[in-house]
Amino acid sequence: MSQHRQHYELQHQQQQQQQQTRRLRDLENLEAAVKLEQETQASEASRASFPANWPTQERTPS
Repeated sequence: MSQHRQHYELQHQQQQQQQQTRRLRDLENLEAAVKLEQETQASEASRASFPANWPTQERTPS
């Protein structure tokens, strides 16, 4: 009986560890996604402001 209980507790611990590992991985993925999103927004912002830096005669077709 005690052996069975030990086995159950060990299994439970392993499950908890797996959940923690999965949660940690999800967090890392989330951080990576946020970073990627920020980089994308930054590059889009610089692309959007790029035409404003051009001389006006080039920007508007004459």
